[in-house]
Amino acid sequence: MRLFPRSTRIELKLYFKMLRNRRKYTGLRNSDVVDIFDRLAYISPEMLNVVNWIRRKPVAAFNPAAVVSGRKLYVFPRIIFGYYHYASVVGVFELDIEELLSGVKPSEPIDARIVIYPTETWELALGCEDPRVVIDNNMYIVLYTGVSFSEKNIGDKPHIGISKLYSLQAIAFLDKDMNILRKDYFKISGYGRYHVPLVWKDSALLGSGIKRPMLTRPMVFGEEICWRCIADLDKATAHIDTFEPIFYNESWERKVGWSTNAVELSSNEYLVGWHGVSKTDGIYRNGLMIVNREGEPQMISKYYLLAPRGLEEMYGDRPAVIFGDGLVKYKEKIIWVGGVSDHAIGIFAADIEKIMEHMKDIK
Repeated sequence: MRLFPRSTRIELKLYFKMLRNRRKYTGLRNSDVVDIFDRLAYISPEMLNVVNWIRRKPVAAFNPAAVVSGRKLYVFPRIIFGYYHYASVVGVFELDIEELLSGVKPSEPIDARIVIYPTETWELALGCEDPRVVIDNNMYIVLYTGVSFSEKNIGDKPHIGISKLYSLQAIAFLDKDMNILRKDYFKISGYGRYHVPLVWKDSALLGSGIKRPMLTRPMVFGEEICWRCIADLDKATAHIDTFEPIFYNESWERKVGWSTNAVELSSNEYLVGWHGVSKTDGIYRNGLMIVNREGEPQMISKYYLLAPRGLEEMYGDRPAVIFGDGLVKYKEKIIWVGGVSDHAIGIFAADIEKIMEHMKDIK
């Protein structure tokens, strides 16, 4: 099998599914911003001390995943050590969640270590980006973006902005000590063949088991909207028949995507963050959705609930962005651990009860 097989038939089927559901899932929200999240802390790259590589200080640490265990908040940032090629790894550090909620700022330095770095052919262009993490049977399952050259350009020197790269929906399995057990990247199966979109990222797993629902965003003929499907974690495949488009950009948005992992609120309710990118100013603004255990939409925020503001959030390597990637439930609060303008990390919190006041049913 080719490294990145393409199937026009599979992509066309996705396209027609996308056309069919557009009317059903648009017109559900407006472009207002009602920011309900408290700002708990910012983590700059200078605050980190990377303990297991020859360089200790990254130039950027952003777009982090997050999981909680007891009162420990494990943060998995995307880390960059140089802007020449902008290649990424995934690290981890821990914070005390009670101290954060009490207003205690993290003490420096914060020891971090690299846990996922480029080792496979399909991630050697620009590395490993934008993780989402879940804990499952004493393992860490990490969805991330592996950035690869096209098959014709394997081994080329990377050039930022040159469209010879694939953004792959990658998956890694780590043991309880965060050692890598296995890596792979997803393919869409169907009609006896496979299809790998040029861009496939922004995914979140639901439930448990080898086969489980996944919220995801494959590019289809240049368009990026949000889907649900059934992912086979063992084979790293998802069959075309299981794909269903469920979240679209509105008229004022260029694209939308899933921002975070999914947090279980009840046996049949999962909360997930999403982002919309404005056509007029390019700002990344965020909202929330509740889906059931199959990934079917149940409720959505009526407008954006988290958007960049102030110097810390508006300025950075990519201005005016709050993006992903970590969402955790702690007691009666939702804590969003996100990247700030592609250079730092912001930690935001809101009461679940307050969030629900800004949600509406999807019928």
